[in-house]
Amino acid sequence: MITIRALVIVILAAVLVALAGSGGSYLYGHSRGVDDSLARANADTVQNLTEIIESHQVLIGEANAASKAMREALDARAAQDSNTTRELKNVLAKTATRRVDCHFDDDVMRILTAARERAAAAAAGGVRQGESGAGGTGKQ
Repeated sequence: MITIRALVIVILAAVLVALAGSGGSYLYGHSRGVDDSLARANADTVQNLTEIIESHQVLIGEANAASKAMREALDARAAQDSNTTRELKNVLAKTATRRVDCHFDDDVMRILTAARERAAAAAAGGVRQGESGAGGTGKQ
């Protein structure tokens, strides 16, 4: 026959096994939930960083395009300045003897006026704004 003491021990052992199993299951489920939460947070962080990198790549491309346009505008400006200087030297060389009395030829004055207007446009609107009027000496 089974004694009460043996029955109590069996019941207590069953309760302990049930508590240990449910506690273990709880801890396992909790750790899985924490792992899943961390995985979702990491995936969100990676997605955010990817978007930031892509937006920076777009900005870098725009900055490179602006730099290229600025270099082209400055090159065009330098070519125009060189051309104007050469034309002015040539025209001034033709009239060197008359300039003793500060008399300037109409071509000289036209070149100076056009250069002054281009310089004013570049100063007011920037180098890239002033490049539309950078074609020639103003002669018609």
